[in-house]
Amino acid sequence: MVSVGYARVSTGEQYLSLRSDALSAAGCKRVFQAQASGVLASFRSLTDNIDTTSLGRAPRLPPVRAFAQFERDLIKERTRAGLLAAAARGRRGGRQSVVTPDKLE
Repeated sequence: MVSVGYARVSTGEQYLSLRSDALSAAGCKRVFQAQASGVLASFRSLTDNIDTTSLGRAPRLPPVRAFAQFERDLIKERTRAGLLAAAARGRRGGRQSVVTPDKLE
Protein backbone atom coordinates (compact mmCIF):
# COMPACT_ATOMS: atom_id res chain seq x y z
CA MET A 1 0.00 0.00 0.00
CA VAL A 2 1.27 3.50 -0.87
CA SER A 3 1.40 6.04 1.95
CA VAL A 4 -0.15 9.41 1.12
CA GLY A 5 0.47 12.61 3.07
CA TYR A 6 -1.25 15.98 3.34
CA ALA A 7 0.68 19.15 4.16
CA ARG A 8 -1.22 22.39 4.84
CA VAL A 9 -0.25 25.85 5.98
CA SER A 10 -2.57 28.70 6.94
CA THR A 11 -0.67 31.74 5.71
CA GLY A 12 1.78 32.73 3.01
CA GLU A 13 4.36 33.35 5.72
CA GLN A 14 4.52 29.63 6.54
CA TYR A 15 6.44 27.11 4.47
CA LEU A 16 5.14 23.80 3.15
CA SER A 17 8.67 22.45 2.66
CA LEU A 18 9.17 21.53 6.34
CA ARG A 19 5.96 19.51 6.43
CA SER A 20 6.48 17.97 2.98
CA ASP A 21 10.02 16.90 3.88
CA ALA A 22 8.79 15.28 7.10
CA LEU A 23 6.05 13.38 5.25
CA SER A 24 8.52 12.20 2.61
CA ALA A 25 10.95 11.10 5.34
CA ALA A 26 8.08 9.17 6.95
CA GLY A 27 7.65 7.17 3.73
CA CYS A 28 4.85 9.04 1.97
CA LYS A 29 5.18 8.43 -1.76
CA ARG A 30 2.70 11.16 -2.65
CA VAL A 31 2.21 14.41 -0.74
CA PHE A 32 -0.71 16.75 -1.34
CA GLN A 33 -0.11 20.39 -0.43
CA ALA A 34 -2.53 23.21 0.37
CA GLN A 35 -2.56 26.74 1.71
CA ALA A 36 -5.88 27.44 3.42
CA SER A 37 -7.15 28.94 6.63
CA GLY A 38 -8.50 26.45 9.14
CA VAL A 39 -11.17 28.95 10.13
CA LEU A 40 -12.86 28.95 6.71
CA ALA A 41 -12.19 25.35 5.66
CA SER A 42 -14.94 22.64 6.20
CA PHE A 43 -13.83 19.15 7.23
CA ARG A 44 -15.25 15.79 6.25
CA SER A 45 -13.71 12.44 7.06
CA LEU A 46 -15.14 9.43 5.29
CA THR A 47 -13.77 6.90 7.78
CA ASP A 48 -14.26 8.74 11.10
CA ASN A 49 -17.85 9.91 10.60
CA ILE A 50 -16.91 13.59 11.05
CA ASP A 51 -18.67 16.17 8.88
CA THR A 52 -18.74 19.93 9.51
CA THR A 53 -20.17 20.92 6.12
CA SER A 54 -23.70 21.55 7.42
CA LEU A 55 -25.35 22.88 10.56
CA GLY A 56 -27.03 19.55 11.18
CA ARG A 57 -23.61 18.09 11.93
CA ALA A 58 -22.92 20.43 14.88
CA PRO A 59 -23.00 17.64 17.54
CA ARG A 60 -19.91 16.16 15.90
CA LEU A 61 -17.85 19.35 16.31
CA PRO A 62 -16.07 18.51 19.61
CA PRO A 63 -13.62 16.09 17.93
CA VAL A 64 -12.88 18.77 15.33
CA ARG A 65 -12.32 21.35 18.06
CA ALA A 66 -9.93 18.97 19.78
CA PHE A 67 -8.11 18.50 16.49
CA ALA A 68 -7.92 22.29 16.03
CA GLN A 69 -6.46 22.72 19.53
CA PHE A 70 -3.94 19.99 18.79
CA GLU A 71 -2.98 21.77 15.57
CA ARG A 72 -2.56 25.09 17.44
CA ASP A 73 -0.27 23.36 19.92
CA LEU A 74 1.76 21.91 17.04
CA ILE A 75 2.07 25.37 15.48
CA LYS A 76 3.40 26.75 18.77
CA GLU A 77 5.90 23.91 18.99
CA ARG A 78 7.05 24.40 15.38
CA THR A 79 7.38 28.15 15.91
CA ARG A 80 9.49 27.61 19.01
CA ALA A 81 11.66 25.06 17.15
CA GLY A 82 12.07 27.46 14.22
CA LEU A 83 13.12 30.30 16.52
CA LEU A 84 15.65 28.08 18.26
CA ALA A 85 17.04 26.90 14.92
CA ALA A 86 17.33 30.49 13.69
CA ALA A 87 19.06 31.54 16.93
CA ALA A 88 21.53 28.67 16.52
CA ARG A 89 22.42 30.12 13.10
CA GLY A 90 22.91 33.57 14.64
CA ARG A 91 19.65 35.04 13.39
CA ARG A 92 17.41 37.10 15.62
CA GLY A 93 13.73 37.73 15.20
CA GLY A 94 12.03 41.07 15.09
CA ARG A 95 12.56 44.28 13.21
CA GLN A 96 16.11 45.35 12.41
CA SER A 97 17.36 48.25 14.47
CA VAL A 98 17.24 51.65 12.78
CA VAL A 99 19.95 52.97 15.09
CA THR A 100 23.36 51.90 13.80
CA PRO A 101 26.46 52.10 15.99
CA ASP A 102 27.52 55.22 14.03
CA LYS A 103 24.21 56.98 14.68
CA LEU A 104 24.40 55.97 18.32
CA GLU A 105 27.72 57.77 18.74
